[in-house]
Amino acid sequence: MKVADLGDIKAGFTADLLVLNENPLSYIENTMKIDRIVKDGKLYTIPELLENIPSEQEINDYTKELIKTFEELGLNAGN
Repeated sequence: MKVADLGDIKAGFTADLLVLNENPLSYIENTMKIDRIVKDGKLYTIPELLENIPSEQEINDYTKELIKTFEELGLNAGN
């Protein structure tokens, strides 16, 4: 990617773009009202982004496994 390929929203250019539902200049909290995101030229809706977030249980299981690995290596895992 070259600098010349950035900065414009048009065919052939690479764009990361946040599409909001409300004007953030009217009310700063409108920055949280996201409609969709374009990242590396691919359009993502909010549900598509959220489906990849692990559940709280998955995070807890991963954390426990990580702590177990640290303890097996004789490292202090923050306890």
